[in-house]
Amino acid sequence: MPDAEQAKAAVDNIPLFDTVLFGRRTTGLAPELLSQSVSRLRILTLLYAFTFFMAGVFPNLVNPEWRAFYWGNPENWVPALISIAMALVIWALAMSPRIPLSTVMNLGLAFEVVSCYGIALAEYLEPTRLNLNGWIGLSWVAAWAPLFTVVIPTRPVKAALVTLVSVLLVLVSFLQAKPKSATAAMTRKTRSVFFISNVPLNF
Repeated sequence: MPDAEQAKAAVDNIPLFDTVLFGRRTTGLAPELLSQSVSRLRILTLLYAFTFFMAGVFPNLVNPEWRAFYWGNPENWVPALISIAMALVIWALAMSPRIPLSTVMNLGLAFEVVSCYGIALAEYLEPTRLNLNGWIGLSWVAAWAPLFTVVIPTRPVKAALVTLVSVLLVLVSFLQAKPKSATAAMTRKTRSVFFISNVPLNF
């Protein structure tokens, strides 16, 4: 099977867990586990695309007024459509037998960062979504990013750095929102809670 052959090549050439035990270098994962990781990544990309469409796009297509408002403002639909397209591209690349499994794993880590940024932009780029009577909770990135620690096998330090970058993009997307209109309804206490809580609790 192509996946098994690619997995063997990945293990031989690019060890995912470079650890030193009693002076010996070890690789960490069997080829079968790498193949299973690729399968899980494919499922995760389709889950991302489906959930993004059902939660962020489909509800706005039902009502004519909602549809007019949604498509009338690019900040509403551009992050969602780009995120869905990106997930489908990663799924297609993960399906290709020509791409080594080690490359697919790296694409999976890149997908973690970009997908978290897409979620955060969809949540905060449109400023009226922050006007919730002064209250705002954690980003959905808090539920999404930890999944990659199970799906993508990699060194702990590398996984921690990728996850940290992913959750920091929540704050970046918040700052990208129109400053005056985005935070006008938020009290100083609410803004402080948002900035202090999102990185530690997401991470």
